[in-house]
Amino acid sequence: MGSEMCIRDRLTPAQESECKKLKELFIKKSPLSQKAFALKYGFGTPGNLWQYLNGRRPLNVNFAAKMAKLLGVNIAEFSTRLAAEAEALGIPQGIDLNISVAPSRQNKKIPILSYVQAGGLTGQGQVSDKLKAIDVGDYITGDDDLSDDVFAMIVRGRSMTPDFEEGDTVLFDPSISPQPGDFVVAAKADCHVDDPEATFKKYRPRGYDENGHEIFELVPLNEDFPTIYSDKTPCTIIGVLIEHRRRYRRR
Repeated sequence: MGSEMCIRDRLTPAQESECKKLKELFIKKSPLSQKAFALKYGFGTPGNLWQYLNGRRPLNVNFAAKMAKLLGVNIAEFSTRLAAEAEALGIPQGIDLNISVAPSRQNKKIPILSYVQAGGLTGQGQVSDKLKAIDVGDYITGDDDLSDDVFAMIVRGRSMTPDFEEGDTVLFDPSISPQPGDFVVAAKADCHVDDPEATFKKYRPRGYDENGHEIFELVPLNEDFPTIYSDKTPCTIIGVLIEHRRRYRRR
């Protein structure tokens, strides 16, 4: 069962290229965040849209046609394969300028937590840590419709390269249940440490043990780093990634 899941999650280079091109168009064309865009245009959970744009799920013709229409582009701009399929099926793939993407309002203050603070969100004091971060100015602003539970972290280390670089800002929502392939922040239990630190990894469920406890893996994208197994190192999922922000270096 495990090997089947790995094979299903793996995209071909061509499929990965399609996702990358669509993500570049999304960043260029849409003033909305991925979460706001997903909710506004009926893509289900923000995580679903995120997986398509970040190469965790292959694009299909219906999704491609909808995205092309909303972004005001042609399907061929990111996938000649799906453009041909859409043409064969008689699915419109042209630009529809009648659909406009309204600008979002970003007034909500989202606290930036350290790895230790985030690791403590499974215990007491989580609300005070968030309020304290905002009070001292450690926050960013986000869409008004984000959950009050959302928090941000600054990526540390290189375990999630190349998709996530050190210094990137990542936003997590504790109210979302993780799905296979989602990126999550989790707290690792350590009997030698009073304040457990959080870890940022890819979530891969593996079933349940004889007591009904979920077994999952926390997988780094950089193969030089080890995978964490929840049946060997007890972990608690704290939140699911909903947004990724990167500040590019200015020359």
